[in-house]
Amino acid sequence: MAKIYPDTNRFVDFYQAASEKLNVFDQLQAYKEHLVLTEQTIVEFRRNRVSTLKWLSSQFKKTMDIAAPYTTAVLLALPEHDELTKLRKAYQDKGKEITKHLETMIEDEKKDPVTKKFLALVTDHKVERLPLTDDAIKLAQMRKLLGNPPCSPDKHTIGDEVIWELLIKHAKDDLIIVTKDHTFHDNIEMLKDEYKKKTKHKLLLVTDTFSAALKAIGEHPTNELIEVEKKEEQLLSDQLKRSLTMREIVGMYEWEKCPICGKKGSVNGYEGADGDEAAWFICAHCKYLHMI
Repeated sequence: MAKIYPDTNRFVDFYQAASEKLNVFDQLQAYKEHLVLTEQTIVEFRRNRVSTLKWLSSQFKKTMDIAAPYTTAVLLALPEHDELTKLRKAYQDKGKEITKHLETMIEDEKKDPVTKKFLALVTDHKVERLPLTDDAIKLAQMRKLLGNPPCSPDKHTIGDEVIWELLIKHAKDDLIIVTKDHTFHDNIEMLKDEYKKKTKHKLLLVTDTFSAALKAIGEHPTNELIEVEKKEEQLLSDQLKRSLTMREIVGMYEWEKCPICGKKGSVNGYEGADGDEAAWFICAHCKYLHMI
């Protein structure tokens, strides 16, 4: 029986998707015997959900910043102007309520609907959980030093390396990885070779979507799941088309933060012998690329 490993960010993505995507958790429950997760994945989720909710809150607050209606004596005499002013205040007051709710979710994960569904899934005894070990950490550190894939985008962390070491150490089945991280997609042939050599099983697929993973193991994803993932793809496409604010550009190059998904990326560049040079930002998660 093939196993499906969804990476941390595929769960963190639920904070940025349409509300109906929460139903995906319920659908995954039907295939829980196919799922494999690591303790590192669970810890990463609980840590990243906080930074993602803070980013989400900051993005939401920007939409609440609406200038007061332009005012003159003539405009003030119009009842519609007074109505517009009251609507603006009501809009901002409701925005403050939502912001407060987001802050409550950050402080108490029991009030976070995504975390509740995530923990219900990962604590189910039918979901295979791989414990974090000192041996896996040592092997991951060696992988990091050698630069062998998969490599975490952060220069100091070894999350992806640890997860891969755990997967190949405990593998008893063929594997499918659900992730958007380019470190898996770009190095799939090397990872397939290593997985085969060390486990005697196959790395069948690296994919962005749960629906493709389910098809690969012979299951039939629901139309609802397919539709939700299409909406997610369209949302990303719409975000890529919009113009960036100066704050988002500074965030990319000062803090290596993706303006599209809010996750970690990296700034790269080169200086040629003939004086030519280039620099760019690439997100390790959604693959957003921005040239300077």
